[in-house]
Amino acid sequence: GSGANTTSRHRRALVLHCGSSDTSFVRSRFHEGTGPIYTKYAHPTNDEMDEKHFPILWTADGYRTPGI
Repeated sequence: GSGANTTSRHRRALVLHCGSSDTSFVRSRFHEGTGPIYTKYAHPTNDEMDEKHFPILWTADGYRTPGI
């Protein structure tokens, strides 16, 4: 991480989360999806992660989400 912002200028940040292309949501009796942030991206009927929100960068066979 970076140190404290000691200026009056705003600091911008970009955050990326990467995971295996076969990653899926883990449902529990406490959360649908994986907590309050990612829950809105969870499918109501399965544990798949939709490529429109979680694009695939690459797989072993060379597939990636079209457009990236």
